[in-house]
Amino acid sequence: MFWKRKLEQWVQGMRTHAALPLRLQLWNGQHFDFSPSTPEVTIHIPSAAALGYLLHPTLDNLGRAYIEGKLEVEGHLQTIIEVANSL
Repeated sequence: MFWKRKLEQWVQGMRTHAALPLRLQLWNGQHFDFSPSTPEVTIHIPSAAALGYLLHPTLDNLGRAYIEGKLEVEGHLQTIIEVANSL
């Protein structure tokens, strides 16, 4: 699938630039950890339609997706902000 290859490339690129305490949890049960340490922030992606917000992450895109219910986020607020800035 096109989205799967694109997502895997994006995740790999992010992993090489920064080890983030982040887990990306997909609607199908698959997940990606962005560092070997225990994730402090989890972003739940409930459908493939929400991937566009993540593949072109800006604070504006991520904030809009969260407010519109297209992404769900777990973690402490300060860590969530730090991770979002790093994306």
